[in-house]
Amino acid sequence: MSNAVDGSSPPPAPAGTQTGGIRLHKEDGAALWAFGATETRVRVVE
Repeated sequence: MSNAVDGSSPPPAPAGTQTGGIRLHKEDGAALWAFGATETRVRVVE
């Protein structure tokens, strides 16, 4: 994930809100974006 350096990022989510991020290799990230549109729910399985 990234954060805007000019301060334009939104405030953090309220405490208790479930948020998450996914770390992927570049090729896997490209495949994920090709697969799912914004707001597509993704389940991460280890």
